[in-house]
Amino acid sequence: MNYETPGATREAILAAATQMMNEVGPAGLRVAEVARAAGMTTGAIYAHFVDRQDLISAVRAAQVRASHAEMKDHSSDRLQRMSELLTSAEPLSSSKGYREFLMRTIIGEDKAPAWNWVKNAVAAEFDETLAHLMRDIWRDRAEEIGKMLEGARNSGKLRTDSDVFAMKEIALAFYYGMAVITHTRDIDEAAAERIVASWQEMWTTFESKK
Repeated sequence: MNYETPGATREAILAAATQMMNEVGPAGLRVAEVARAAGMTTGAIYAHFVDRQDLISAVRAAQVRASHAEMKDHSSDRLQRMSELLTSAEPLSSSKGYREFLMRTIIGEDKAPAWNWVKNAVAAEFDETLAHLMRDIWRDRAEEIGKMLEGARNSGKLRTDSDVFAMKEIALAFYYGMAVITHTRDIDEAAAERIVASWQEMWTTFESKK
């Protein structure tokens, strides 16, 4: 199959590789099979990607961008609901308080288009290119939400001694819909505790890589 531009060829490769990864996971991805699915030679693939791992990394990066774009499409509604929850809840100033609030938020949250983000956040631990991309997205979103929280504190909606860093952690967890980890909305408190612990570990990992 002939494609008009190198960009179109690359997109076709990524589309075929993405479909294969969704079906068999990264461990099952084979360059020759991707080439057949895309209607091209393996040489054409290696003209765009250094090796199999480079192709997997590119697929993951594309998934992260797509997931982030999809989540941003719904961000106004999600941020509005988040803002209502934050400003109607008892102001938080303790670790225990925000952990409990985070659990309630997760349990009550609908599924979000964030499952690829969660999977790739794990993969980013071993993929510096992917980690760099996700840190940039993470930092931009954190800054936006941080400003919203600072504004709420300055306007009196949050107590002046509220821990904005902790609140920002809650906000990011809410925005990225961590309930997708369980694939269900009906989770118990123990499951919520595990999600909170996993989230905090992930947050610490990304913060330490700055």
